[in-house]
Amino acid sequence: MGAVMVSIEQVARRLEIWSQLTFGNDLVHGPEGPSRHLQREAAELAQAPYDGIECADCLLVVLDINRRAGRTLQQLFSIALEKLAVNESREWEPMDKDGVSEHRRTSA
Repeated sequence: MGAVMVSIEQVARRLEIWSQLTFGNDLVHGPEGPSRHLQREAAELAQAPYDGIECADCLLVVLDINRRAGRTLQQLFSIALEKLAVNESREWEPMDKDGVSEHRRTSA
């Protein structure tokens, strides 16, 4: 049996319907609650970084935050490319004992 190709748009549309039915209309419940939820999901992912389900949880919450903040997927991905260009232009510190690397801060 072959794999079925799924688009991010399909996932986002299904999530939009489910999220509004489950958690309420975007006009009533904005991105703040899902943003706090993302902190919890990210902590779970940090404990199990190879777990695709935990990674998908974070993705779904990010997509919900984005939509509830009034942005389209295209806008999100455009912003992501802009941010990637910024990150590519930065200098990065060596990784610390936890495997984290921060960009070098410039003094103001």
